[in-house]
Amino acid sequence: MCGIFGYRSTEPIESNFYELMSHRGPDSKGLSKSLNWTLGHLRLSIIDTAASANQPFTRDKTTIVFNGEIYNFLELQKNYLSNCDFITHSDTEILLCLLNKFGLNILNELNGMFAFAYLDNKGQLYLIRDRFGVKPLYYSYIDSLFSFSSEIKPLLALQSSRNLDPDIIESFFNDTSTDFDDRSGYKNIHLLKSGHYIKVAEGTKQEQVKWYFGFNDSRAYGRSDQLIDECENILVDSIKLRLRADVPIALTLSGGIDSTLIYTLIKEKLKVDIQPFVFKHASNATDETPFAVKLAKEYGDVPIVIEQTKAPLCDLIDAMWHLELPMWSPSALSYFAMYREIADRGYKVVIEGHGSDEQMGGYPYMINSAAIESLQHRNFIDYLIRLKLFLDTSHSGLEQNISLIRLPKLILSHIKKAYFGKSINFNEVVNESFDYRILPIVLRTFDRLTMANSLESRMPFMDYRFVEFARKLPSALKVSQIGNKAILRKLLKKYGKKDIYLNKKKMGFASDVPALFSNIDFLNFVHKLVYDFDIQMFPKQKEIAISALQNPITWKNSGDVWKVASVSFFSKYNISLSKNSFY
Repeated sequence: MCGIFGYRSTEPIESNFYELMSHRGPDSKGLSKSLNWTLGHLRLSIIDTAASANQPFTRDKTTIVFNGEIYNFLELQKNYLSNCDFITHSDTEILLCLLNKFGLNILNELNGMFAFAYLDNKGQLYLIRDRFGVKPLYYSYIDSLFSFSSEIKPLLALQSSRNLDPDIIESFFNDTSTDFDDRSGYKNIHLLKSGHYIKVAEGTKQEQVKWYFGFNDSRAYGRSDQLIDECENILVDSIKLRLRADVPIALTLSGGIDSTLIYTLIKEKLKVDIQPFVFKHASNATDETPFAVKLAKEYGDVPIVIEQTKAPLCDLIDAMWHLELPMWSPSALSYFAMYREIADRGYKVVIEGHGSDEQMGGYPYMINSAAIESLQHRNFIDYLIRLKLFLDTSHSGLEQNISLIRLPKLILSHIKKAYFGKSINFNEVVNESFDYRILPIVLRTFDRLTMANSLESRMPFMDYRFVEFARKLPSALKVSQIGNKAILRKLLKKYGKKDIYLNKKKMGFASDVPALFSNIDFLNFVHKLVYDFDIQMFPKQKEIAISALQNPITWKNSGDVWKVASVSFFSKYNISLSKNSFY
């Protein structure tokens, strides 16, 4: 995991690439100049930590700067490069040799998360991003200067103005969505789309081209028991690949379905020691620590518990500076504190459960859509099962509980939507969360907050084999009587994790948001951001946020306040400055 940047110019350009991204690669930094291209790299050493594996890496008159991991690099070396001589044991050198031998045709063989720049021997530069956009890559082309970077800040520093993209802000207000297409969130800076590449010749980019050509629609799905076994096999191998590292590895354990399953498979199938970290909420109503601690102790592990504290205001500003764009809640503070503690204890890699909810129907609104879909098809028994599941998933600690008085109103709304509204397809709702509504902003958030602490986050559920498996999985194995993410719950049932697979309440890893707003410094800062919000296109949002601030902040009204405050932060502060300028 690293930071990369580059530009085509005969003269050096003024930008603090190294300073603004030093957190991404504290172990070494390198620069190469070839054919008018300047390519830079900041390294976080994970695979082959020797200096010989530092970048930029040049071989056979070609050069690469690479951010990420090719998890199956050993298999690729064995299958395609058995006669090659190597000077390192790194995945980067293997990737460069594969590109030199096969060109971009090799991309579909890569199992990993990555964003890299490949300069061929003709002076053509290719920018390439992994299938689902786990790793970021931005570029700009202003006044004949083409430049690219792992983060937005260095590219903003090259511009005389820094303006938020109002279309992206609108999608954030409407759907909490960012990072889903080629717009970075700032004018004149572009995001390389997931699964795409561009070719830059003579400093001028060509159109983004999709190298990953979608999902395998022809795969066969057998019986339910066969699918459960296949799911387990895919996940076990995905985890096994992601445990490859020459540095210590930790795991975040929340007490929910996803991290519990990863941890269980590590202990039951791979027999590997790993250090679990658990985040403890201030409020007992939303604290899942007991589940996680009990699970770890079952395997003889002593989890490290990080307790939510009244975070200092500088932590909030620091986290937001790293994020570069708004996120859905102030939970950035909790993630930031957790990752800092993991890094401070000497870990460079953390295994996490991100990406499962967006594929397996993990959110309550998805279960709600599944219930309406059953009603559309007049499958009333299935509707009642899914309705009960939706009610069971609602978390009273998050003020989501639906009383018996409100239940008839909910059922009536389902009937109206099923018979008089637009047709609802559960799988389309789930896929939208993966492609647009949720996952893209999640990936940016966890890239920035882990890398802010020089820590690499690895996500077994984002293995392309699991994504392709889950994409066409029958909905009955995503939402059923056992709960949402049904096939994952069935796996946990196999290993006797009754307390967790029977717990249907959706919590997720988040801050205790009302507790954060009870911090007077935090609340005053948010107040100022809301009242200073001055983007004329969105007066209604400001009005709603100000109204919410007149009352105690709860789980329900915190979103209205936080969205306006976070957009105001990025409108007000110049993130292209060093973070030291904030203090």
